[in-house]
Amino acid sequence: MSIDRIFDRGRVPGLFLWAFVLCSCEKVVSVDLDQAESLLVVQGAVTDQLAPMVVVLTRTRDYFSSQSPQPMVSHAMVIVSDDLGRPDTLLEKSAGTYMSGEVQGVPGRSYSLKVVVDGKEYSAVASMPPKVTIDSIHAEPIVEFNGRNGYDIDIVFRDPPQPGNFYRLEVHTKVWLEESFKWGQFILADDHLANGGALSCRFRASKNVHPGDTLTVALSSVDRSVYEYFRTVNDLIVSVENPAPSFPGNPLTNVTNGGLGYFAAYAIDIKSIVLQ
Repeated sequence: MSIDRIFDRGRVPGLFLWAFVLCSCEKVVSVDLDQAESLLVVQGAVTDQLAPMVVVLTRTRDYFSSQSPQPMVSHAMVIVSDDLGRPDTLLEKSAGTYMSGEVQGVPGRSYSLKVVVDGKEYSAVASMPPKVTIDSIHAEPIVEFNGRNGYDIDIVFRDPPQPGNFYRLEVHTKVWLEESFKWGQFILADDHLANGGALSCRFRASKNVHPGDTLTVALSSVDRSVYEYFRTVNDLIVSVENPAPSFPGNPLTNVTNGGLGYFAAYAIDIKSIVLQ
């Protein structure tokens, strides 16, 4: 899968966010850039919010292909089941986008995805951890070295006492659920160095952000496989912006049978702040 194709979906429009810190059965697939086989890419999640469940299916293409954007995959069978064996068949609402009715996942449960495309079956499993809530959000006005005004956004939350917790944080200028399946800038956190303690992470918002705007923070508790997927996506972002001599492989994936992408189960806490 080519690097530029990973980021075809772009970042959150109109908001520049700089993540200062990376708070404290997968595989890596490396593909020949100009002779790559077209592979299935899955992007999907179950959340504990009452909202439609969405799975997006696309295919990779050669790095030097003139085709844009990524080809969407239609006429697939997409089924999501919980660990009680209750299946939900998603319907194709637009090319490559499969949705159910409103579904609310349950923390502590695990969910499985089955996708059948052209007779080939792919699967993935994700567990939904307990929800962790945001303790506080603080926005501090700043002036950058170039004279541009902005804000440092500090987010504090407390890790549960049991070890092995993983988090993904996003900041949006719109209600988070409207942006759920679009790429946004994010930071990751785990409890490796602060198990059971307070974790603090910082974003910088410094473009097209003004006093009176509402920023929405989404703190997602995720399992290790999903954390590792987004961690390696972060590594790829860094490698694209600061090219290394060796070209990296694709992000780690929990999708079987040669698929790429991820299937996640998020327990999400969402809070907002009005900039002063």
